[in-house]
Amino acid sequence: MAKAVTQRPTAIIAHTIPGKDVDFMQYKFEWHGKLPNKRQSKEALKQLRSLEGRIKNIYD
Repeated sequence: MAKAVTQRPTAIIAHTIPGKDVDFMQYKFEWHGKLPNKRQSKEALKQLRSLEGRIKNIYD
């Protein structure tokens, strides 16, 4: 629908959960625009790839 509006500005509002599924980031506004360090990145990816621990990674 937004693409069809051409005569005025449009906005898409998404109701999302900031940091979803990363325990130390979820709902924490402090992470907005901030990059995690290497250790935090590794932990965040581990949590995201395992779907909050519901999937076991055979390579860890």
